[in-house]
Amino acid sequence: MSEEYRYLFTVRHSFDSDPNIDCFYEVKVPDVSGTDAKVMMGLKSDWMAEELKDDTSALSGMSMRLRVNTDLFQGVCLVRSPCTLDADELENVIIMKYKEGKLTKFLKEASI
Repeated sequence: MSEEYRYLFTVRHSFDSDPNIDCFYEVKVPDVSGTDAKVMMGLKSDWMAEELKDDTSALSGMSMRLRVNTDLFQGVCLVRSPCTLDADELENVIIMKYKEGKLTKFLKEASI
């Protein structure tokens, strides 16, 4: 299992303004291999069932928002961090990447 924190997010970038975080969600299901997940499911059939449902709902909701909000970067993104982040901290990184001219590349690499 990885000790990294993982976050899903979407970015809104309206004309003539700095980009900002539109949606932000901490992924709850641990980052495990398929083999490890099968072992855990064998030991406990409902292993992480509620967390998986929450993660799937968040991803689905973010994907739906992309369809109706044209000022969103058209992709749900995932970022990994060795420490906890909040939306404001991630937004500061997004703004920094924007000012450096590297935002599009950053978002494409983070897009899932």
